[in-house]
Amino acid sequence: MTRLAAILLLLVAGGLGCTTHIKAGARGKIIDAATGQPVQGAQIARPYMPEAFPGARWDVPPGGLPALTVASDRHGHFDLPPYRRSDFTLVSHLKPQGADGYFEITADGYETITIRGRATAQTAWRVEAGEVLLKKP
Repeated sequence: MTRLAAILLLLVAGGLGCTTHIKAGARGKIIDAATGQPVQGAQIARPYMPEAFPGARWDVPPGGLPALTVASDRHGHFDLPPYRRSDFTLVSHLKPQGADGYFEITADGYETITIRGRATAQTAWRVEAGEVLLKKP
């Protein structure tokens, strides 16, 4: 191996790193606003997210991030996991400081609502929605 090739190899190897992409999940409890009782079976959805542009590999995987829906349990609790992806890159990037989330909540007999928030490593990359009150129309 020539000296120039060895230097180039060291430069490339020294610059290799990992970039982590995260889209927030959410957790909380769905409550009937009038009665204070938990709502079982409410649907909490992170909508489909298209990729930034064809071939892009930044925030969203090629082809987009599929929608994900979870249902609240008999106590009204829900836990929608975050999306994570790590790529090897020539330049190392740190994990993001936070990830924003947008979620739609639906339940039979209730008005549909949306929640937004910010997740961090301290919240296990989930938006802490707390008690979410659903109202009947």
